[in-house]
Amino acid sequence: FCCKDILPDLERIVKAINGKQFTSARDAIDRAMQKHGDRASLWTLKLDLLSTLEQSEEIRECAEKFLQAVPDNPVALTWGAINRIQALAAFDEERDPDEFTEQLGRIAALLPQALKLSAGDISTPLIPRALDAFIELLLALDHPLPAMEHIRLLYAMDESPKTISRLHALLANRDIPIAEKQAFELPLRVDWVDWKEDY
Repeated sequence: FCCKDILPDLERIVKAINGKQFTSARDAIDRAMQKHGDRASLWTLKLDLLSTLEQSEEIRECAEKFLQAVPDNPVALTWGAINRIQALAAFDEERDPDEFTEQLGRIAALLPQALKLSAGDISTPLIPRALDAFIELLLALDHPLPAMEHIRLLYAMDESPKTISRLHALLANRDIPIAEKQAFELPLRVDWVDWKEDY
């Protein structure tokens, strides 16, 4: 975390969370936010805690407040994108299609911005998760070309064997044009390499 002036509060909160004293941790976060204002580190801890407690509605509300309070923070941007991805995944056909399109565009803007701002920042592991979820959503909505753009973003951010295997699975989608797949040079999956060595 970046905020040395609130380090004692952060340490108490983290200690309470690690000790599974969730009520105490939540109270400590609320007190620290009242005392120190809109600090990204406190918002992040609050969202992590709410995620642990699986408080879906509170997560949505907290994420939106975080994004409004600190709109240039990569974690806030990513949580804002995750909120919208989840909402669109449960989209009701009776809702305004213009609203749907607007939110889709908002996600497409939030994630690259979060990726740009997070360069070298180890506190933003949510971004690969959000990109993966958005790729799934785009493929489900029959938008293969935007999905490919975000597959490239995900690969540029994380070249781990796990991610490479995941990208191979996504690229198996039949709706992605063959030319797009061929133009995207992705390494062999680790399990395929192991198979070649065995045989």
